[in-house]
Amino acid sequence: MADSTGRDSGPPIDADAFQEWVEHTAETRDIDEQELLNQLVSAFWILDEMNGVTEERDPVGGGTSPYPPELSDPDRRSVGDAEAASGVAADRSGSSSAGRDGDEDETASDDEAADDRSQEETEPADGPEKPESGAVADEVRSLRESMYGQLEVTQTVTELRRQVSDLSLDVEQQRSRQEEFADRYSDNLTRLHSRVETLDDRLDEGAVDETELDRIAEEFSAEIDRLDSTQREFETWIDEEFDEIEGLFKQLLDTTGTLEERLDTLDTAVSTLRDDEETDRLAALRRDALDLGTDTGRCERCETTIDISMLDEPRCPDCDATFVAAEPAESWNPFAKPVLRTAERVN
Repeated sequence: MADSTGRDSGPPIDADAFQEWVEHTAETRDIDEQELLNQLVSAFWILDEMNGVTEERDPVGGGTSPYPPELSDPDRRSVGDAEAASGVAADRSGSSSAGRDGDEDETASDDEAADDRSQEETEPADGPEKPESGAVADEVRSLRESMYGQLEVTQTVTELRRQVSDLSLDVEQQRSRQEEFADRYSDNLTRLHSRVETLDDRLDEGAVDETELDRIAEEFSAEIDRLDSTQREFETWIDEEFDEIEGLFKQLLDTTGTLEERLDTLDTAVSTLRDDEETDRLAALRRDALDLGTDTGRCERCETTIDISMLDEPRCPDCDATFVAAEPAESWNPFAKPVLRTAERVN
């Protein structure tokens, strides 16, 4: 089983535990496993994009770098920048030898490139994603904490299953030892019974004297004492083993109760997160409609006209499709209703 860890911190994760977490979360959210994995990947990319937008602030997600692995090392970026700078200097040197006209064209091109870079650097700061970056980062962080909590619970359940399996094996071993003691006890009784019958036969024949009878009586007494000692040892061992088994079962019951409480807490957190997500999606849908100057739209799936202001959740009341955006109507008619895009169209 291959273990792995989180990106920067978190408990160790194995493949079986992660698969169990995926199955449990998918069943809780009433979606299939593939869709859940797609949501996790989408959340990962959103987090990386937010790191790129807010790189001058504290990065979200434990300080992950927005650069690719080969450029995340500052020394490598410095070498790459130096090589790029030397290449630009060589190009400019070659261009300057072409004459004054070439210098003027190159100067104009550099100014335009500088303006473009300045515009590209300012656009993300003025874009609509910056005010929402904090909310998206909080949502991703909550999802990550929920995932780690579910994985920890799954690992604990796996450990409990292993302990129960070990306990079952121990019980089987104790049962085998008990059967072995019973067999030994039965064999001793059988042997004693055989000797008693032999003595009875010899007594009937008159072939046993008093000395031999005393010796046989001593042997019987010693054998009985040994059997009593063995029985007391066996009873003591049974008491100790059952006390240990009882303590282990109590521990398992306590741990199971704690796990049930934590699962209830996680289910409540996931439900709250889902409700917050739907509330944010409905607010975004209303903002889109407000930008289009209307409060109604046409469902993309069933063509029903929807009053957005009357919606309690971002779903069509007729076909139950999930709305993700409001877009202008794709028609020449200026009176056409905006189209309410559904999740199926976006996917």
